Amino acid sequence: MVAQTNRKWTVIALLCAVFLAAMEATAVATVMPTIVGDLGGIEHYAWVFTAYMMASTVTVPIYGKLADLYGRKPILQFGIFLFLVGSLLSARATTLEQLIFFRAVQGLGAGAIQPMGLTITGDIFHVRERARVTAIFGTVWGVAGVLGPMIGSLIVKTLGWPWIFYVNLPFGLASAFIIQRALVEKVEKREVRLDWLGALFLSGAIISILVAVNDPEEMLLLIPASTLFFVAFLLVEQRVKEPLVPLDMFSSPIISNASIVSVMLGGAMLSFVTFLPLYIEVVRRMDVIYAGLSITPMGVAWPLASGLSARILPTIGFRRLLRIGLALVSAGCSLTAIGVYSNLPLPVLMLGMAMLGLGMGFSNIPLLFSVQSSVNWNRRGTATASTLFFRTIGGTVAVGVLGAVLTRRLLRDPTLPLHQVNDLIGPSHQIIDPLMQLRLSQVMEDGLYRIFIAAAGIAIVALLFGLFFPNIGREVRTNEEVESL
Repeated sequence: MVAQTNRKWTVIALLCAVFLAAMEATAVATVMPTIVGDLGGIEHYAWVFTAYMMASTVTVPIYGKLADLYGRKPILQFGIFLFLVGSLLSARATTLEQLIFFRAVQGLGAGAIQPMGLTITGDIFHVRERARVTAIFGTVWGVAGVLGPMIGSLIVKTLGWPWIFYVNLPFGLASAFIIQRALVEKVEKREVRLDWLGALFLSGAIISILVAVNDPEEMLLLIPASTLFFVAFLLVEQRVKEPLVPLDMFSSPIISNASIVSVMLGGAMLSFVTFLPLYIEVVRRMDVIYAGLSITPMGVAWPLASGLSARILPTIGFRRLLRIGLALVSAGCSLTAIGVYSNLPLPVLMLGMAMLGLGMGFSNIPLLFSVQSSVNWNRRGTATASTLFFRTIGGTVAVGVLGAVLTRRLLRDPTLPLHQVNDLIGPSHQIIDPLMQLRLSQVMEDGLYRIFIAAAGIAIVALLFGLFFPNIGREVRTNEEVESL
C-alpha cells in the first residue's frame, strides 16, 4: 500500500512554520531598538533587517526551482534547519556586526520556508478548498501578530532580547518533525543543472545596489557594477535550459503586473514595520510595550483580511479585490505618515497600521492565487516563489535605501556623537546633557519622517499600477483545470 499525505498533520506543521515566521516578523522589529541600545551600531540599524531580507530574497527563486525539480519536502526541511541555526547564533551575538551576519543565515532558511508553505498548500488542496485552509492560516497568523510584539516586549523586560531568537527553536523543530512524517510526495526525478551562474549574477546585482546606497563613496563604482550584474543575469536566463527565473513567464500580463505591485507592497509595508518601533521609542520616548503596540494592528488585520478575501474572491473577482486592498494600503500608509508629521496620538498611528494590514491581506490573496492559477504544476513552485521574491526584494531595497537616508541624516552633523544616539535608543532613554538629547531626538524625527513619507509614496505607486491589473474575471480554476493548460 502506497503511503499518502496526511493533509491534517501537514497543515498543522505548516501552521507551526507560519507561526514562527509571523513571530519573527513582528517580535524582532519591536525589540530592535533595545538590541541596538545594548550592542550599539545605530548607523547599521537597517542592515539587521536588510541582511535577513537580502539572503531570503536571493534564495527564494533558487528554492522555488529546486522544489519543482526535487520536491517541496526536502527543500522546506533544509530551510527550517538553516533558520534555526541562524536563530541560535543570533541569540548569542555579542556585536551588531555578528547579529547582522547571523540574521543573514536566518534569511537563507526563510527563503525556503515562506514559498514552500504556500506551494505545498497549493499542491494538496484545490483552490476552493484553499479558501478554508487560508482562513485557518489567517487565524494563526493573527494570533502570532498579536502575540509577537507583546511577547517580544515582555521577553526584553524579563529574560532579555536573546530569547526573541530562542523562542523560534521549539516551533521550528515541531514543524520539521511533523512534515517529515506527514507529507508524502511523488516527484518525477530528472537530471538537470541548476542555474548557479544566474543565481550568482542576481546576488551580485542585489548586493551591489544595497551596498551602494549605504556607502556613497563607492556608489559611482557599485551602481554600474549592479547594472552589469543584472544585464548578465538576464542574458544567462535567456540561454540556460533550466533558468532560475523563467523570463517567458513574465510575458503574461498577470505575472508581470503582479510582480511590479508586489515590489511596491513589500517596500511600503516593510519600511513601516522596520522603522515605526524606532520612532516610538526614540522620538516619542515611549516604552518598548508601546513600540510593540504600534505594529500589532497590522499583524491582526492582515490575516483576518486574508481569510475573508479568500472567501469573497470568487464573488467579486481578482481585480476589484486587489484594488480595494491597494487603496487601503495607500490610505493606511498615508495616515501613519501624517500622524508622525503632526505628532498625533498613538491610536491614530495604530489605525493607520491596521488599514495597512487590511490592505495587505486583501491584496496578496488575489496576487498569489492569480499567479498560481496561471501556470502548470511543474512551474507553480517557481511562480509562487516569484511573487514572494518580488515582495521581499521590494522590502529589501526600500529598507536598505531608507536606512541609508537615516544614517546620512545622523552623520550630517559631526557634533552629534553616534554613541549617544545608541544611549538614546537604549531602554533608559537617558543622555546626561538634556540639550544633546533634544537635538538627537529632533534629528531622528526628521530622518524618520522622511522615511515614512517615502514609504507612503511607494504605496501610492502600487495603487496606480494595480489599476492596470488584468481583468481575469471571477472564475477560479481548480487544480485539474490548471494542469490541463
